[in-house]
Amino acid sequence: MNLKTFLVRTLDQFDISTYGLTFGLSEYNREGHYFTSIVVEKNESPKDLESIKIRDTYNVLYAKNFDPNTKEYIVHTQDVDKLELPNILIELSRKYFGELGNAVTEISASATKKEKTIEEVHQCPECLTIYNPTYGDAIQGIEKGVLFQDLPEDYCCSLCESPKINFIALTGEKLDIL
Repeated sequence: MNLKTFLVRTLDQFDISTYGLTFGLSEYNREGHYFTSIVVEKNESPKDLESIKIRDTYNVLYAKNFDPNTKEYIVHTQDVDKLELPNILIELSRKYFGELGNAVTEISASATKKEKTIEEVHQCPECLTIYNPTYGDAIQGIEKGVLFQDLPEDYCCSLCESPKINFIALTGEKLDIL
């Protein structure tokens, strides 16, 4: 409890944000199943030195991608003194927010990444109706995906009945979100 109080006060004193991170304090645990983002693990005192009063040392581990649900932990530092812990936790907090910013940027970039494709549509010059192969022409029973050049020669505008030969090809960029 003293270690927890010390760490919380020090992080608060330096105004370090730990939002989104979870911390765990533990005795040395070879299993490594903590269910937390960052673990401060107290080392066992050497059996041979039990009669001598020595300061406790700690290992600091963090979960892969700071995901508390993983069982994979990465050793950040080993055998450090209690007084070094706040700086190490500050360093890990900065690492977390740096990676979080990169992950958000990557997600945002992939969500807004657009693929440009050239789409050719044909427009009736009389009434400005557009034939788009993406939609076909339901009125005349032409299914989606039929290209303009594959339409029958007697195809005409569904609205004004202008012949196929009068249609004008329009080419433009179509932006599709991936």
